[in-house]
Amino acid sequence: MRKRITFLLLGVCILNLQGCISFGDNEGNNTTRIERVTEGDPDFNEEDHIKAYYPTIAEAIKNNTFSEGKPADFTWVKTLKLVEDNDSCVFYGIILQPGGEEIFAQMRFRTQNKDGRKEYSNLLSYGPVPGDFINSRLHKNSSVTEEQDLSLNLYSNTYATKSLKNHPNFAWSLSVKKEVKKIKVNNQKPTEIIPFKLGKEEFYFYYFDNLENNDENEELVITTQ
Repeated sequence: MRKRITFLLLGVCILNLQGCISFGDNEGNNTTRIERVTEGDPDFNEEDHIKAYYPTIAEAIKNNTFSEGKPADFTWVKTLKLVEDNDSCVFYGIILQPGGEEIFAQMRFRTQNKDGRKEYSNLLSYGPVPGDFINSRLHKNSSVTEEQDLSLNLYSNTYATKSLKNHPNFAWSLSVKKEVKKIKVNNQKPTEIIPFKLGKEEFYFYYFDNLENNDENEELVITTQ
């Protein structure tokens, strides 16, 4: 129980960090303040936050107008998974942050079709997951089933941006443990398990397009056999 509480508190700390992050420019002058769009606000109108559309995810990330003032200097590195519905998409992948640090991130964009081609809006939601958190001592001291019982709930629920209408049971998680390649959740294998590197460390991103029997009131049944 203590481990579960500690993990969740650490997750809340990261969520608080993603709500407001400041970066200084090269001269150390004004900072870029990044604030996550609040989708739970009844007065929230997503259209008010869309400033432009771009032909690629890489350009949408690079030219983001997510914050007041100048954009943060994000650079696309690698897409691990792109989940889409008719008018939105969620990016799961690696970006380069100001200061030259590669980080796993979850980002949400609106999409539109223009002249038969898909375009992506400026960044509407940003969820960073630092490699140091995924590979923390807390994770190392947990079994893969203990770790993923917590991680699946943290990342897929608490950490989620905005659910896509066509993917209500999309679930995902991360681990550095090789045993995660044998994982089953509710007796279901992941749709895909994708290895990737941050620095010299190998991580694993996995997801379920449709995690069956995923009732928030029921505990997940996780095995690695």
